[in-house]
Amino acid sequence: MVRTGDICSGKHMNLLAMLNTRMVRGYKSIAEMFEAKIWGNHVAFLHAPIPSVSGEEEVDPLYFVIKAKEAMERNKNSMFTYLIEPIISASIYIRGPKGISKLSYTNFRNTTASVTSMIGSTEKIAIAGHQVGSYYFIMPGVPQ
Repeated sequence: MVRTGDICSGKHMNLLAMLNTRMVRGYKSIAEMFEAKIWGNHVAFLHAPIPSVSGEEEVDPLYFVIKAKEAMERNKNSMFTYLIEPIISASIYIRGPKGISKLSYTNFRNTTASVTSMIGSTEKIAIAGHQVGSYYFIMPGVPQ
């Protein structure tokens, strides 16, 4: 079994977790969000290394879960999580759309996989009079 210290050093994979940090308890309607001025998503990025092993040894899956949890806990409690939103706002104000595009590109450039905690709408959605049953978030054009 592969245990601590058996991580392959030749390969490096990253996970980018995008978190919605808006402080809202439960689901709110759009009207309620506009009234309270809490409309919109507040986003934070967490980078976490994905452990990898060399060869075809038998792998202990619990090892990967523990390592991922440690990395996410360490990153979740870092100051960068709270500073990313002001950094993005300043980048939009100073550099404009191209500045935020460059910032986003540098975040996604060396990312192996991405996950998000953002949820969709709780209300019914229709596009051109056709009801939408379900939808998924994708990030097209991201270098992989």
